[in-house]
Amino acid sequence: MFGILKRPGEKKRRKVLIAVWAEALRNKDILAIVRRGIAQGTPVTGKFRDAQTSGAIPKGMKPEALTRVMLALFQGFVLQQAWEPEVSVDEYLDGVLLLIDAAFGPRALRMPA
Repeated sequence: MFGILKRPGEKKRRKVLIAVWAEALRNKDILAIVRRGIAQGTPVTGKFRDAQTSGAIPKGMKPEALTRVMLALFQGFVLQQAWEPEVSVDEYLDGVLLLIDAAFGPRALRMPA
């Protein structure tokens, strides 16, 4: 998910996306488009379910909630990168992985693609 943010043209595209997110708060047609984009997280939810089955994440965690957390991490970084274009994707991901490791143990959510 985050690798795409390293592409040079992607930063400009994401700035437009932030404007779309804001417009979705007042325009139901745009909101429908944004919701379709959010629905693309469904495969990630499936991976979380698989990780639950294998014991990599606790049974009590809701895969849909974890998917929303991952989406929030992505959206939050997109905003940060728009405000500070020089911010490092790799350093951000290192921080995210450190938090995941602290919460669930090393490599808990590193599922094969």
